[in-house]
Amino acid sequence: MPQVDTRLVQTAVLGSRGSEQPVILPEESHNLDEFRRQFGTDRFWCGTLLGGCGEKLMTKRYENKVCHFSHYPAQDGTRSACHRTANGADSADHLFIKMHVKEWLAQQGHAAQAELQSLGAGPGDAVDFWLRATE
Repeated sequence: MPQVDTRLVQTAVLGSRGSEQPVILPEESHNLDEFRRQFGTDRFWCGTLLGGCGEKLMTKRYENKVCHFSHYPAQDGTRSACHRTANGADSADHLFIKMHVKEWLAQQGHAAQAELQSLGAGPGDAVDFWLRATE
């Protein structure tokens, strides 16, 4: 198993910079191959709800290092600037929690509303859920 480098971007969102649909990039190359087949030509973004810059990301495949998302280089060939500080697999937990708890509540017959909250550290410090009054 390759050594995990927490500076590498392991999470992104699908669809647009403000998307709430998170994905985690597999760390090993054989798993990345399947990931690429699954998502095909979908675009990955350094999502603003992940604390990212909102720019497009590409997948980077390695045999001897951890596979990860990477920003495309700037037009002048320099490295793209991004202020995102949380890059690990857990950096999208708030988006997964929001999505899965809403799905679970819907399966229980509850039409819940959910909203991401910032408590000062980032866009996903907390997730608030509201339910209609029930018996």
